[in-house]
Amino acid sequence: MWLDAYECIDDQLFETIKLAINQDEVEAFNIEYQHFINDFVHVDNSVALHLGIFRLYRNNGKVDLTKRRNHSLPPITSFKNYADIPNGYIWHL
Repeated sequence: MWLDAYECIDDQLFETIKLAINQDEVEAFNIEYQHFINDFVHVDNSVALHLGIFRLYRNNGKVDLTKRRNHSLPPITSFKNYADIPNGYIWHL
């Protein structure tokens, strides 16, 4: 799982991940990503931004973390089987 130092997960996501990683046929998962309100990055920062972001994946050589940047991750469609994690959030502080 990829998390930056300024991100955290909630308890609901933690429990869901424990179940998800037992799905051997799934190679990668989209997780809901939420920016805190007033993070000053978005034009309209009156509401939090929600994105599906691929951050949980099998260590099968398709992800090269030596680049150490989020945008270096391949698109989730490069994995044969992927799924959404419907419960919980990655909180971007």
